[in-house]
Amino acid sequence: MKKILKSPVGMVGLFLTSLALICAIFAPVLSPHPPQQQNITQRLVPPAWHPDGTSEHILGTDYMGRDVLSRIIYGSRTSITVGITAVILAGAIGLALGLLSGYKGGVWDSVIMRFVDAFMAIPSILLIMLLVGVLRPGVVSIIIILGVTRWITYARVVRAEVLQVREMDYVTAIVSLGQKPWKILLKHIFPNISASFMVVATLNVANVIIAESSLSFLGIGVPHHVITWGSMLAIGREYISVAWWIATFPGVAITLTVLGIIFLGDFLRDTFDPRLRG
Repeated sequence: MKKILKSPVGMVGLFLTSLALICAIFAPVLSPHPPQQQNITQRLVPPAWHPDGTSEHILGTDYMGRDVLSRIIYGSRTSITVGITAVILAGAIGLALGLLSGYKGGVWDSVIMRFVDAFMAIPSILLIMLLVGVLRPGVVSIIIILGVTRWITYARVVRAEVLQVREMDYVTAIVSLGQKPWKILLKHIFPNISASFMVVATLNVANVIIAESSLSFLGIGVPHHVITWGSMLAIGREYISVAWWIATFPGVAITLTVLGIIFLGDFLRDTFDPRLRG
């Protein structure tokens, strides 16, 4: 905390990320209106500072008279949930395979790395679209799809770290004492690579949020009744010439959230990587 208070990048990242998390957690309290409440008489009302705007709808309304601010606040729930849970799933897969590949070596390493190479040869967008067509649309499906298609980075990073750590003297001493491999991996190797793993996971939350928003924008993400920033962008695209605020403010929400996570990830990387410490 002392370091982050001295880092402008870290402070901005922490503030923006915390703001997004607060909106997601306390959406029912912070939202001025029910997100699905329609009022045709109030459709396409501009933001409050516009001459035709009203303080009842600070960021205006959409084509069905729904409050844009309320929908952005509730949309943060979907984006943050998908981002965090998909990263947990991808991280778990990549961590397990990376630890196994780096520690065991030999045939295990060759098989896992060839599997990684084969996975990387497939364009991710095509793989995602294929899985979307196979699985039933929904938030859980998107989490699974983004999780099983984004584990490669974790596996490669963890493997590289394990290859270095396993050659250290303390690991060699523990092996010579007959410690079980799984205990060595969990108690002695993973704690020494957890910093790099955490940094990669933090930065990948931003990538997953962008991916989920992109899929929702294309109409192949979560169902239409689920509020997401990407689907709000897709709706606002059709009204951009007459109601710019419908697409602009969800885009700003995505940008600020992703920037906050990236800034926080950069701070963690600079803090935990000894090669970058000044």
